[in-house]
Amino acid sequence: MKHPFDTSKNFFTKIAAHKKKIAVLLIAVMILPYLTQTFLERQEQKREEKGVDLKNEALDRFSDYVTQSDYDNGLKEINGLIQMDGSNPQYFLKRAGLYVLLDQRDLALDDLNTTLALSPDLYDALQLRSQIYDEKGEYESAIADYQKMYELDSTQKDVLMYIADCYQQLPDYEKAIEAYDTAARELPEYASAIAYARGVCYYSTEEFDKAVTDFLNYYST
Repeated sequence: MKHPFDTSKNFFTKIAAHKKKIAVLLIAVMILPYLTQTFLERQEQKREEKGVDLKNEALDRFSDYVTQSDYDNGLKEINGLIQMDGSNPQYFLKRAGLYVLLDQRDLALDDLNTTLALSPDLYDALQLRSQIYDEKGEYESAIADYQKMYELDSTQKDVLMYIADCYQQLPDYEKAIEAYDTAARELPEYASAIAYARGVCYYSTEEFDKAVTDFLNYYST
């Protein structure tokens, strides 16, 4: 006959063994989501790395096509890149530049607007858009972009001349004269060209004495 103590001992041994199995099971259940998450993260990392490689290869092909003046194939490459990543402002900027080469400035403007919506302070996009506005005679829009460019980089002082020229083309001669005055202070090396352009503005506002002074300065140079 077994002693009651032995029976109790066996009973608790079974409970302990059962608890051990439960503990192992619980640990496995806890580890499984971690392993699954780690696996998924690694897979995602591999996909991202593969995606970067594909994009870099497409960019290389795009550059080669543009260099070779094969704009049709270049357009296919950049369209593919935009399909892969429609949040990258550089892709829209590159396609805008390609549209300029294809003499499709309205499409270029659409892409530049998208570029600047994604990255409002992208200097290259502002520069290209301002030039297109200038060419199209949309001088107020060009002035806004030129002013933004100067705010972003005041070392690019040539922009001051472009602003003044746009005011002259509007024609808003008073603002043009003010802008030429600013350009003259910042760009003394262009004093002759500024004197002539400002003289035209003075002539247009019938300030003939000032116009003559500027024209004589231009003439003497």
